[in-house]
Amino acid sequence: MGTRNIYKLASHSDVKNSIFIESKYGTSHLIIIIGCILLCLEKNKFIAEKWDIATIITVLERHYEIINVTDKFQHYFFETLLPSQQRGIFNISPSMIEDQEKINIIEIDLIAAKNYCYTSNFNIITHEIFPEFNKFIAEIQNS
Repeated sequence: MGTRNIYKLASHSDVKNSIFIESKYGTSHLIIIIGCILLCLEKNKFIAEKWDIATIITVLERHYEIINVTDKFQHYFFETLLPSQQRGIFNISPSMIEDQEKINIIEIDLIAAKNYCYTSNFNIITHEIFPEFNKFIAEIQNS
């Protein structure tokens, strides 16, 4: 029985519409992937208006093997936990999870992820660390 990391993607302005994902990437890589995507969207206003976070997650599932587990966790997360518990890392009671596994919820603030990538060397991140990123951007631009 291991511990599973579930990432809660949220913006402080829209916490109720958080998306929960699982990823083969660690937290720091996931922050870079998501931050770079958001930077690209910000630079192209047309794309930013056309795409929402749920659609971005769908594309991420194809390119980065990210799994959207929102349906499984969102209702439990907001109905069961006190507001003070809805941030940071903690264990969800295993009663609603198969095999009594432990779950760590790790929140990734979307604006903070974007700002982190903005202050880093954006081109090195997108083109050298994540070569698949170019395919993702092309898919967005051609939609």
